[in-house]
Amino acid sequence: MIITAVFSENGSPKAGLSPVVYVYDLSDDSLVVNGEAMLEVGQGGYKYNFAGFDRKKDYYVVCDGGEALVGAERYSYGSSRGLGDIDFLKQIEAGRWRIVENQMIFYEDDNMTELMRFDLFDNDGIAAEQNVKDRQRV
Repeated sequence: MIITAVFSENGSPKAGLSPVVYVYDLSDDSLVVNGEAMLEVGQGGYKYNFAGFDRKKDYYVVCDGGEALVGAERYSYGSSRGLGDIDFLKQIEAGRWRIVENQMIFYEDDNMTELMRFDLFDNDGIAAEQNVKDRQRV
């Protein structure tokens, strides 16, 4: 996941900073990224590649623009809440799905790693692989 932050000074984008990022895992409040450097993108924008991102977890993010900035302009805050859900939906849309007997199986975009499966049923609630009218997650 790419973490981004925008810093400004007196309302104008601030380039040339050396911001750092802190990331907390909200499941146990542990600090998982401790003051790592962010890279400048341009127009006051900075980024950090959070390689340890786990879509099943929620994170709290603080980006510190450094001492050159004062007050509210120094910090950018955020959360990953909901991003895991978005990533999950992207995987479903990008990946393969198959119907095997009376089950629909969804795979990640590698087309091999199973994400979820559903039992499939017809109008009468009988297991089916054709004329499916209902699905229930297994």
